[in-house]
Amino acid sequence: MSTLYTYRLLAGFGDATSAEVGAFVEFAILWDGDTATMPGWEQPSQVSTYHVPGGNTNLIFLMGLGELTRTFTVLCPTKTAYTHLAALQQTQGTLRVPAAMNELSIATEVDNAGTLVADIPDVVLVSLSAPGVWTDGCISTQAAFWREGRD
Repeated sequence: MSTLYTYRLLAGFGDATSAEVGAFVEFAILWDGDTATMPGWEQPSQVSTYHVPGGNTNLIFLMGLGELTRTFTVLCPTKTAYTHLAALQQTQGTLRVPAAMNELSIATEVDNAGTLVADIPDVVLVSLSAPGVWTDGCISTQAAFWREGRD
């Protein structure tokens, strides 16, 4: 059973400063896990290990950190909102999440109708999974986001 983490449309993606229709799409976030915690941005460590044959020696090359990734199950309130979100795939914009769900210092906190939200700049909407259409007309999908670094 999923928990509607953002019971209002507190999350979104796109150009948060634009008044153009479809430039910023609001959605809710669904979370199947513990309602007290939610995973943050994942950042893989780029490591290459070479074992020297015939011995107990390994050469380890530390090649830096990879990009940040984060995937949410999002709930678009209408088919039109989902269409606008799908059109924003592979574009860079601002990811808005509830402030409690953000661990990046680069984000700007904004008061959105009495609730603090965090606007994270320079995020790319990489992909959307196959949509699930709900009986009330909402559409859920998994949205994968990418960011180059923590700063």
